[in-house]
Amino acid sequence: MKKSWLMETGILAGCVLLALFVTLTPMGHVLEMKLQDGLGTFSFKRDATNLFVYVNIDDATIDRVGVYPVPRLTIARAIEVLKEYGVSAVIIDSEFIDPAPLWVDGERYNQGEKNVEKVVVNQDTRFGEALALEGAPVYLACRGVSESDKPRTLWTEENAELQMVYERFFLEIHNTNGMADFFDEKRMEFPVFPLYVYAGGLGDTTSDESADGVLRQVALLRHFHGRYVPQLSFAYVLDALAVDKSAIYHENGFLVLPTGGKTHRIPVNRYGEMLVHWLGGWKTQPWTNMVSLTTLLEYREWQDYVQTLENDPDVSLSDRRKAREELNRYENLLKNLKDKVAVIGYTASATTDVGAIPGDPSAPRVMLQVHLMNTIMMENFLYFADWWWDGILVFVLLVLLVFFSQFARSALQEVAIIGTSWGILLGWMVISMMLWNRHVHALFFVVLWILVSVFYVVYKFVVFDKQKQFIKQAFSYYLSPVVIKQLLEDPSQLQLGGEQREITAFFSDVEGFTSISEKLSPTEVVSLLNEYLTAATDVLLKYGGTVDKFEGDAIVAFFGAPVTQQDHAYRCAMAALEIQLKLSLLAIEWVERGYPLIKTRIGMNSGPAVVGNMGSSQRMNYTMMGDTVNLASRLEGANKFYGTYTMMSESSYEMVKEHFVCRKLDLIRVKGKTQPIGVYELVERVGKVSAEKEDVLARFQEGFHLYEKKQWGEALRVFRYLWETYQDPPSATYLERCEEFIKNPPPDDWNGVYVLKSK
Repeated sequence: MKKSWLMETGILAGCVLLALFVTLTPMGHVLEMKLQDGLGTFSFKRDATNLFVYVNIDDATIDRVGVYPVPRLTIARAIEVLKEYGVSAVIIDSEFIDPAPLWVDGERYNQGEKNVEKVVVNQDTRFGEALALEGAPVYLACRGVSESDKPRTLWTEENAELQMVYERFFLEIHNTNGMADFFDEKRMEFPVFPLYVYAGGLGDTTSDESADGVLRQVALLRHFHGRYVPQLSFAYVLDALAVDKSAIYHENGFLVLPTGGKTHRIPVNRYGEMLVHWLGGWKTQPWTNMVSLTTLLEYREWQDYVQTLENDPDVSLSDRRKAREELNRYENLLKNLKDKVAVIGYTASATTDVGAIPGDPSAPRVMLQVHLMNTIMMENFLYFADWWWDGILVFVLLVLLVFFSQFARSALQEVAIIGTSWGILLGWMVISMMLWNRHVHALFFVVLWILVSVFYVVYKFVVFDKQKQFIKQAFSYYLSPVVIKQLLEDPSQLQLGGEQREITAFFSDVEGFTSISEKLSPTEVVSLLNEYLTAATDVLLKYGGTVDKFEGDAIVAFFGAPVTQQDHAYRCAMAALEIQLKLSLLAIEWVERGYPLIKTRIGMNSGPAVVGNMGSSQRMNYTMMGDTVNLASRLEGANKFYGTYTMMSESSYEMVKEHFVCRKLDLIRVKGKTQPIGVYELVERVGKVSAEKEDVLARFQEGFHLYEKKQWGEALRVFRYLWETYQDPPSATYLERCEEFIKNPPPDDWNGVYVLKSK
């Protein structure tokens, strides 16, 4: 019987009211924000500028200075180094509202200095001197306090010094229309004297966590006794964009920043809060450009040490050279600081300056400064949900739902109609974020459509095909999701047997893992191995590879099967480069955790191989076999003869040479084979190689041609230059060979082939 339009409309109206009620409850508000966090990951606009660098007060820093919080004298030294290396600005996400205790210079005291004025240091004075140095402006933090607090540095109109701070740093905005609901601060604390005198800027660090304790939005301006206090990093943004601060105004949900050229419009709510576009958690954010405060301190110590050695005639040239080399290492680490905005903050594991952000429950708060600046400067704005637009969508969908349901003649048709409406609804939620960075009232949508679905779907069909149940039981036979997907599409493949395919085989192994494991406890070995295998596997699967097996610390994988991939060699090469990059970053973290330095060797080879389900009727594995596979394994091990870490065969090289820079290493004959093969080192993608590396590769090629022509002396000079100048490992290998051939020349019929005598 045809449904009554009036009854359906009444029921749907009840669903709307109930969904609205659920959404507006405190718990509903929290769930709404959680859903919006999830939708935020769909945003296409996730640009990240390379302008920022974290200067971390990390565990190494705390361990080094032995005091928490870190003394201001220590931070002052770091500021001096940052200015020396030409940063464009320094933002310190820490408050200095109490006078620092006097600091005893233990080094001078131990050297016999008896003058108290030279031994006892006023940290605040020293800090102020660092702020006053020519160079990058330093932005310091202030904060609002409640009426019950007893501020140490409190602004009053009678305090002439702080009145200067008020007039210098706080914004006198002429047009305050629309700002009546901006947060109002009655009392504020400032940095102690003389810090506020020499600060390049001052900003508020009050955080505005949501009801669930997650930091999603931050007030850019707070009203304070007739002026407006900018948020800490927003204070820098105003200066960097050359904003006419007095001309800032609020209009139709936007904070408008006029400049001499472009006018910037920042979406804010009625309280002046902007949604921060978080681009990941602490370990997943795009900014890996970080430096420990300890590095800055050690650089300064080495600098002083080298100067001391230079002035000491009794110090040997060897000791001076070693000290200079160590100093150069630090200089190379710090040279990328130039023109960066350095953000100093606590990231140590024991610090309390952490909190929840979307996607990371314990993120260092210093992240706020970087992500807030990036949101504004890259215009990665997120927009608050708008009931007006969401209401229009709901109305249109409900009207269409009621209309088309009149033509439904079966439960399956009802399911199809409601399923289509779910698709439109979810598509709108995702597309709103993907294309426009606009939040929707996701919980309202979801609750409403659940209620509507229950109302409309009177028949629920749940039957699983027996064949698909069998396949799901067989999932444990495979490691790659692509295999599972193919089997679901063609279950007949779940049989014993194989076929010959063109693939690229991939082998990797950790260098010296046996000796590494002997230095760690069993628990640490397992933990480290799992981290390593997970990181490498994620990259392999990202590029469509199939992971065959794990053999201890070794990974066996292949590209080109079961799904045919015409670019299997390219995918394998991309995966190899990304694995090396990812593991190099992880290695830094592992070393900081006390683990040995870990490097991995990779071998890849392209050619025909037998692939398929192999094993018994009770247990199968989708694997590969053949000479192509064996050679890839040999190439992985051959890396150690040349000091390289990623080696490919000539067949792989011919398939990828237009996309990657490779270095021909040798013409080798592996054990058990008669035909020689060319082997290459995979260096980098085309266009990504540094000028220095290009020079190394060009000179190596020159030396290699001389080597092939048996011109040992001339080749030796080239390889010696490369080794002494760049410490190029393959050059060291050929340096030894040339020296050996000069002493013991090879036979006259020598064809340049080198025989590998071991794996």
